[in-house]
Amino acid sequence: MTVLPLIFVFYALLLLDAGFVLMTGCVLLANNVPCLKVLLKYGKTLQKGDLNARLNRVLGQLYVPKSFFKHFYVLDLIFCSANIYILKYGFKEYLQLEDTGEVIPRYSAISKHQFQILASMMFLQSSRRVYECFYVSTFSNTAKIHVSHYLVGCYFYLGVNLEPLLCYLLGHNSGNIDAVNREKWPLLEFFAIVLFSFASIDQYENHLYLSHLVKYNVPRQRLFRYLSCPHYLDEILIYLSCFLVLRTPESFLVFAWTLVNLSCSANQSYQFYTQKSEDLKQRTNYWRILPFLY
Repeated sequence: MTVLPLIFVFYALLLLDAGFVLMTGCVLLANNVPCLKVLLKYGKTLQKGDLNARLNRVLGQLYVPKSFFKHFYVLDLIFCSANIYILKYGFKEYLQLEDTGEVIPRYSAISKHQFQILASMMFLQSSRRVYECFYVSTFSNTAKIHVSHYLVGCYFYLGVNLEPLLCYLLGHNSGNIDAVNREKWPLLEFFAIVLFSFASIDQYENHLYLSHLVKYNVPRQRLFRYLSCPHYLDEILIYLSCFLVLRTPESFLVFAWTLVNLSCSANQSYQFYTQKSEDLKQRTNYWRILPFLY
């Protein structure tokens, strides 16, 4: 059995927070510095000219197939399953948390009830995405993503599952009133579950539609009539629902990262579609990802 000072859990959460803040800052930087924008491009938005860009020559054209997206959701499913195992069978046989007397802030602590809801939602999400990646989505043999994008994705799915586990450990058997009181939000949690269900179903339908579309054609059905990337909006709503369940700084940083990253990706898709379709470029009711806003 491993004995771990409880303060280590708090430090691990701080390190996780720093990682999400750093990733969000890097995306904003890359999106606003012309020579770095190529690092954010993938799939249809990554053109041959981008591959020959000066920055890519310096980096040695470090690209992997876009089909490696599958790895993200396989990892996500593994981590989600581990969380569910911990919830069902506990962790006392392998890990003992020792309170060494340090004053530890408990603002990130969550209850078992919250962890159960979040773990169930993420397990459903990861299971659906694994199914979609292998049986619904089609990946072009020539589509690529930058290796930095790939590594960030792996970190994200590790962090998004490690975060609630550490928050649960921080509040586990601590008698922390804040963690217990978080259970007294039934209407908010019900709304979060409904939002998660709606966004998940809509995202599946959007991915199914895209899979039947001729590759790189402009999508014009469903919410694609008004948004370039409604499936990205669904993803944002999914992580918003996770934040509404946990209501911790860590879950907000996950939501913020998702919002920033997918907004930048949606902007690239918007530019790609409007370049291919003059009527979309002229329309005032066609947005990137957030209706009436962006």
